[in-house]
Amino acid sequence: MVRLPQESARQPKPQPLPFYKKDLLPTTTTTTAAPKLPDIYNKWRGRFGTTTPVYWRSNTRKQWGTTTTTTSRSMPVTQRGLGDWTVLNLTYTSITGEELKVLLSQLSVNDKAQLQHLYLSHNNITGFSVFTFPLESEVHLTELSLDNNPLYQLSYDTRFEISRLHSLKMLNLSRCGLSYIDVPYSSSLQTLDLSHNLMSGLPAYLERLPNLNRLLLDGNRIHYLHYFQSTPNLQVLSLSSNELYYVGNSTYSPFQSLNN
Repeated sequence: MVRLPQESARQPKPQPLPFYKKDLLPTTTTTTAAPKLPDIYNKWRGRFGTTTPVYWRSNTRKQWGTTTTTTSRSMPVTQRGLGDWTVLNLTYTSITGEELKVLLSQLSVNDKAQLQHLYLSHNNITGFSVFTFPLESEVHLTELSLDNNPLYQLSYDTRFEISRLHSLKMLNLSRCGLSYIDVPYSSSLQTLDLSHNLMSGLPAYLERLPNLNRLLLDGNRIHYLHYFQSTPNLQVLSLSSNELYYVGNSTYSPFQSLNN
């Protein structure tokens, strides 16, 4: 006689506990982490090589904590202390306006006071909220480059932030998709670069820039020039690669310093 293997005994189905015993089951508790500032550093990790996210400087041969023979210096974003540097280059970092606000707020007071040149080209900045720039920048920041950012227009808060920079001499807004711009108030601004945008006319309210001497409007969609408010110190008005077909007889009369 051949004996077939016996089937393994089936495990009995677990019976539900009576309601008075359910409280004896182990319970799991979840804790919610406290909110913290946006982590803008991890997304930059490895973007500039094997180091942690970095700022690049070209005006020193000294590397953070060591000495190097290169002409560039890298510093982790989490480090404090810019030494004697005055340039902060954050191009191609995909930073937004709000992330820039957080980053600048975490610099030391001495760093903020030394910062003079801020390069923000090729990022995701659509504008600035109020008090993006620290108070120290009102006095010390002289150059701001925002070219190749999706600005499309200058909001009220963005114009307000730029007007707070009382020592700003150079503002680069080229290739930002601007079709119209209300010029922010700035008594110190000397160079305004609006080239390669979508503008069909000259910027409005140029009288807000009394010391402007270079206005770059190359590569726009300007078809005609008409009389506009006087900017007596303007020396260079660049309009190459536009489709000009009309220039008024009195267009240049307000510009006493305009170069031929």
